[in-house]
Amino acid sequence: MDFTLSEEQQLIRQAAREFAEGVVGPTAAARDREHRFPLEEFRQAGELGFCGLLVPEAYGGSDLGTMGQALVVEELSRVCASTGVTVAVHNGLACGPIVRFGTEAQKQAWLPKLASGEALGAYALSEAGAGSDAAALRCKAERDGDDWILD
Repeated sequence: MDFTLSEEQQLIRQAAREFAEGVVGPTAAARDREHRFPLEEFRQAGELGFCGLLVPEAYGGSDLGTMGQALVVEELSRVCASTGVTVAVHNGLACGPIVRFGTEAQKQAWLPKLASGEALGAYALSEAGAGSDAAALRCKAERDGDDWILD
């Protein structure tokens, strides 16, 4: 298997590295001490296309694919792991399911905001007794006519 990066991938990595070292890195330690979310840095990541890595261009994304996402997250995580995981979760666990499974109306409503960094995507995976262990979750949703019953 050839792991040589294309010219475009090298440019993506370089842009992510410059952003990580020039913008994220200088504020990382202070944000950790202050328990402060990197909202300004996140918004700047959106301006660079890093918040829409898996989002098609038709919805305002950069559509750089899995390799592009890996390169960006790797460079961010090298400087600040929490910023790296924020961008990874936003792209993979928030944008990804909407891209793959969302209705056209949902895609139009949410993907441009998520891809630009205007909105921050997240997901929930926890319940009493399970924490983040998905296999231990007991909550379930069952269809009841036009409604859903959560138990």
